[in-house]
Amino acid sequence: DWREVADWSALVTALAPFKRPLFTLGREPLQHLNEIPEHQFWTLRALDSYPGNDRCEVIGARGPFVLEDERQLFEQRNIDVLISKNSGSSSTEPKLDVARERGLPVLILKRPPLPEVDRIWGSVDEVLGALRDGALSWSNDPGHLNG
Repeated sequence: DWREVADWSALVTALAPFKRPLFTLGREPLQHLNEIPEHQFWTLRALDSYPGNDRCEVIGARGPFVLEDERQLFEQRNIDVLISKNSGSSSTEPKLDVARERGLPVLILKRPPLPEVDRIWGSVDEVLGALRDGALSWSNDPGHLNG
C-alpha cells in the first residue's frame, strides 16, 4: 500500500489516522516537532541524532540498513506507517520489505520538480565548446554554470 504525497502539508493529512510513524526523510521532520498531534509518537531516523521531545524519538544512524535490524526497529517501536522519500536508491529496500511484510502503508514524499532549463547539450564536447567560445562561464559556486 504505497501512497505518494506531494508535500509536507499533504503528508500531515495522510498521517492523521496513524499513531507510530517512522520518518526516513532526513532532517525535514525536525522542523515540525512542535506540530505532532497528541495521538502520535514519531520516530525519526536521520544521519545525526538530535534531541527529540516527549512526542518524538530521533535516531541518528547511517545506512545501509539490513533487513533484520529494520524488522527489530519496526517491532520495538510499534511502527504503523513508514514515511520515505522517492530517492530511487536500492538502500531503501529493507525498510520497504519490512513494511510489506507487516502490511503497513508507505507514504512516499514526491521529489520536488526540477527547474526548467534553457538549453541542452548532447555531449561533454559541446559543453566544453560553449565554455571555450564564452557562451558559458563558471560562477563562484563550484559546479554551477552561468551563461
